[in-house]
Amino acid sequence: MNRTEESRPRIEEWLTSWFVARAKIGRGAAERAAESIRSTDYFGAGWLTSMEVVEFVTDIEQQFAMQFSDRDLQDSRFVTIIGLAELICARSAQMNEDC
Repeated sequence: MNRTEESRPRIEEWLTSWFVARAKIGRGAAERAAESIRSTDYFGAGWLTSMEVVEFVTDIEQQFAMQFSDRDLQDSRFVTIIGLAELICARSAQMNEDC
């Protein structure tokens, strides 16, 4: 297993916990339907307001010591927890090889 494969579940858990902490999804639902929750389009599901998007991006950048580009924010992977974890790993690997 490479670093990306090892890091991705940890990143997915952090992202899921971010939504749980803000009562966007329940802890029980996140545990029972983890795959479904992690593949949900959180913009389409209404989990983020426009103000929360800024907070979400800032929290991710601080947590994972990385910075998104404008291109990253428009990446199709950015709309799901699974896709975003993949994107974070890709950016982190480019910056400091954490994933």
